[in-house]
Amino acid sequence: MPEWIVNVQDKPEADRAPYNDRHLAALPGLFEKKVLVSAGALIGDNGKEVGSSFQVVAESKEDAINVIKNDIFAKEGVYNLDSFVCYRFLGIRSARTLEEAAAEFQK
Repeated sequence: MPEWIVNVQDKPEADRAPYNDRHLAALPGLFEKKVLVSAGALIGDNGKEVGSSFQVVAESKEDAINVIKNDIFAKEGVYNLDSFVCYRFLGIRSARTLEEAAAEFQK
């Protein structure tokens, strides 16, 4: 199944704190379901969180973005929903060989 890198910016002055526990609590289930490969905060030059980056397993770009739109940060207005940047990802990691990535690219 294709993988996607999905980056989304926080709204200026957004406060993650009230929702952070619920955001973090939801991630293990997405990893267990093999929907997420990686996830993390984007840190600005000022050392503060400015958004998030996710590696998502999904059939389409739209499906990948929809996974993130279901996150509590999206639902509570932390994420700027107009800021999504999403690219198909063909990478190498310990759980995925170059040959496996190349074979997927040929599909």
